Amino acid sequence: MQNLLIFFILCICSSVSYSQTENRDLIAKVTEYCSVREATTSQMIEGRDKGISKERVLSQLPPLTAASTDAERATLSRLNDVYAMKGIGIKTMSAHRFFGCLLGAMKNKEPMFNSGLEESLLDCQNMAVSVDEHLRCVRTAQRKHLIN
Repeated sequence: MQNLLIFFILCICSSVSYSQTENRDLIAKVTEYCSVREATTSQMIEGRDKGISKERVLSQLPPLTAASTDAERATLSRLNDVYAMKGIGIKTMSAHRFFGCLLGAMKNKEPMFNSGLEESLLDCQNMAVSVDEHLRCVRTAQRKHLIN
């Protein structure tokens, strides 16, 4: 799985002009950053699926302000995705959030997607395919629905 993620990161980073060593270092740092940042996605989905309301989760979080950190903004973004796309399971949502984080790290802004993304992610989720094909499907869905 780690090798596949690195492959996809290389695809995303292919337009960045760094030497191979610098590129590998950048990829490793971005991968680690996104893995840590998106680590609670599965816990949020498990809570959602057990009936914990979004309002209850929000009540445990500090309000966002101009001084809020990237991690705090990412937590709210993740929470919004998890509760807006209730049919998306852990595997698909985790891939979507991870790839979104990579894209955001490369563009230095949170990616925005149009309303057709959930349907495309559901199609990916419902396909009986290998992990590699599933991840490719999620990335294709993101590219298709990216608006910024």
